[in-house]
Amino acid sequence: LMATPIIFQKRVAPSDVCPFEYSTEWLSAQHEKVAEQCTAPLECSSDLVQNNKTAIMSCRGDAVERENVFGLEPQEFGGIGFADFLFSITDTPFVFRDGQLFPTSTFIDSLTQSVKIILVFFTPEYGL
Repeated sequence: LMATPIIFQKRVAPSDVCPFEYSTEWLSAQHEKVAEQCTAPLECSSDLVQNNKTAIMSCRGDAVERENVFGLEPQEFGGIGFADFLFSITDTPFVFRDGQLFPTSTFIDSLTQSVKIILVFFTPEYGL
């Protein structure tokens, strides 16, 4: 192994509009059910009960290409995505970036579009 392995992922944004009308209606109904349950004496985050219908569950939206994800800036590598050292995701339970603590178990989730692991090898015999 000649260099530190890299993990590269492409992501999509959450969306409250799904490819099928039934799915969009179902998501909306689930959001309404949560909002009904979040009345006194129960308390819920304002994110859950107001206009953020993607806070609980969502469909896959457009590709994320401009905003930071997991404390990482977007990079070009066969498309726009987010790169990190593989060991920082696999060998530690948390990473601390930009003043925030991120659990590494959330690096890959339902909004991950694709993941690549990049390993660079060198063999002296073949010069590869």
